[in-house]
Amino acid sequence: MRGQARVSTDPRVEDAFALLYAESYGRIVRYAARRGAGSAEDVAEGVFRLAWTAAGQGVPVTLGWLVGAADSLLPRVDLGLERRVLRLRFWDKLSVTEIATATGLSRTAVIRHLNAARRVPGEPNPTPEVEAPLPERAWAELRRLVPRAAASLENAPPRRRRLSTATRAGLAVVAVAVVTMIALAPRMAPPQFDGVLDFPFYTSTAMLEGASDTIVRGTLQSLEDGTGTVDVTATAKGSSAGSFTYDDRTDAPTSALVVGDEYVFLLADGALVNSAQGFYRVQDGTAVPMTTNAVQLSAATLDALGLE
Repeated sequence: MRGQARVSTDPRVEDAFALLYAESYGRIVRYAARRGAGSAEDVAEGVFRLAWTAAGQGVPVTLGWLVGAADSLLPRVDLGLERRVLRLRFWDKLSVTEIATATGLSRTAVIRHLNAARRVPGEPNPTPEVEAPLPERAWAELRRLVPRAAASLENAPPRRRRLSTATRAGLAVVAVAVVTMIALAPRMAPPQFDGVLDFPFYTSTAMLEGASDTIVRGTLQSLEDGTGTVDVTATAKGSSAGSFTYDDRTDAPTSALVVGDEYVFLLADGALVNSAQGFYRVQDGTAVPMTTNAVQLSAATLDALGLE
């Protein structure tokens, strides 16, 4: 049909989209409800229809992207940037990277606005962020968009209904060809891995290191309110950054970071390049990735950091 967007029929894209939908539908409903939507469910349905079309055209769809799409369907209210960023962080529980995607700001700018927003009076959250099962209306919409993937997800064990690294594989299939700097991981995570939205996920050493403007080795000194400090001992790329921002939610992969341990950190704009691939534990002179990360660091990077 003329003017209708082409949607990918690759089963991996469908499976990934179904998992993203199941993970994020409730969050978008609650996001819309907090912004006074007359029907938050209608807004969520509109968002995911846009998201499915975008995914089929090779656009990397993330939680931040979904929030930005929701904003386009909601009445525009000028809160001021600091208050908006504050609400996204503390009402909606978005990471710094997700806020950057939703607002179009850099991660550095998001951090700056969050710091400035400390002087903004706190507000009670009108719709607390709590997980809930998908309602039947949401399942019906998912069945309409991706029937096979929806049926597969409905029959899956409950733990598989959380977004895992496998989710990132499908959304990358077209995105790699269109946006070569953004890719999602192949199906390399254990089936029981319960992750959080964490995009982009890089599938090669060149892509991961290319997306990082700073790569350092050092001992983790502290973790507090989404900021970590490092005693840097070696630098392979960029400056000797002594601090970084990270996703501090308890279910994020960064919850594995331990103060006092030694790591290799990969940063972009002052933040971990992503939650699962932004750090490698240094153990016995080697850089050990998380079990959900199959990407190894290059020989040149390891050599610059004094590792094998």
